[in-house]
Amino acid sequence: MKETSEILHKLFDSINEFTDKELNQLECLLDIDDQHLFDLFFKEKEKFDEEFYDLKKYLK
Repeated sequence: MKETSEILHKLFDSINEFTDKELNQLECLLDIDDQHLFDLFFKEKEKFDEEFYDLKKYLK
């Protein structure tokens, strides 16, 4: 899923700026399967914003 990969790439580009909390959120995010990631990013955006609040600032 190209769209999901692009979003993860944006996060990885900023990884050196992450706090410990953000790194933990990223680790949790990476444990999710591809289809669920896609759903979080595109179909359940509010849920993503709630669960991964600290990461969303890197996706703007």
